[in-house]
Amino acid sequence: MQTAQSTIDDAEIAKFQAMADEWWDESGKFKPLHMMNPVRLSYVTEQIAAEFDRDLTADRPFEDLRLLDIGCGDGRIAIPLARAGQAVLAIDSDPLALEALRRALREEPEATRSRVTLLHAEASSLS
Repeated sequence: MQTAQSTIDDAEIAKFQAMADEWWDESGKFKPLHMMNPVRLSYVTEQIAAEFDRDLTADRPFEDLRLLDIGCGDGRIAIPLARAGQAVLAIDSDPLALEALRRALREEPEATRSRVTLLHAEASSLS
């Protein structure tokens, strides 16, 4: 039986862990990502809506859908999709990223928090 090869780059994880306290600071080192996120989110939601014939003008267009967000980081995609009614399984190999997502979820209403499930894992370990 073959063992799955890790896809984790420890140096890359360490680089982002060193900046973990700044991930949600819209004026900090991640300002470009914050500025770009609306475009990323729009692309993702438009693709999901097209694939599943959803009306993006509805209050919760993704109410009964489930999304797997591999490499979710601090939740920049997972949280807005949960707000739109989608159940999200957010997976990351970095425990600090998941902690940042947990902190961000604390600021969300219970309805959003309840739609996000976090999993500390490598994508290659999933089967």
